[in-house]
Formats: sequence, C-alpha cells, structure tokens
Amino acid sequence: MASDIVRPYTCRVDLALPTPTHAQLLQDVLSVDGELGNKIVKSFAIVAVSPKEHGVQDVEGGADLRVLRIDFAAADAKMLRVAVSTMYDMMIVALKCLQEFGSE
Repeated sequence: MASDIVRPYTCRVDLALPTPTHAQLLQDVLSVDGELGNKIVKSFAIVAVSPKEHGVQDVEGGADLRVLRIDFAAADAKMLRVAVSTMYDMMIVALKCLQEFGSE
C-alpha cells in the first residue's frame, strides 16, 4: 500500500519572491505535474516569513517575504536528488518567463 512506504529522505526548498502574486503563479505552474511513482511526494505552500529568517537585511517597510515552500520526501536519496534537480530546472524556466513577460 502507498501509505506503508517509508520516505526518510527529505528536502525543503524556500524561494523568496517579490509579491504574493508571483508566489501563487509559480506554485500554480510547478504543482501541475505530479510525481510518477509513489516513492516520492512533494507539497507546496506559500508562507510569510520574516526577512531575518532568510538573511535579508533591508526589506521595504519591514514587510514579510512571500516564500514559495516546496517540501519533498523520498524513499531513497537518488529519487530525492532527481526530483529536486528537476524542480530547480522547472523553477528556472518559470522565473525567466515571469521576468520576460511579467505576471500579468
């Protein structure tokens, strides 16, 4: 059964973005594709964190950062590495599109 699978290998990726809209757009784009097997799972969340938590000194008005948080859990290290690497590749493409075409 899928619930019996142990996933001891974990990774958390936090990506600080300039606006909640950017975070939501990126989440929408990246969460479309699920994992092929049940030995790895990923979850997405948009969280507000303090700038100091991410080592940022000057944030306009002391506002919280909008962070897209992606958590991975895998049954083995290789599957985790492949999933995280693929996610970074997809993030690069999505961020370049946002930079080129904006969030409109």
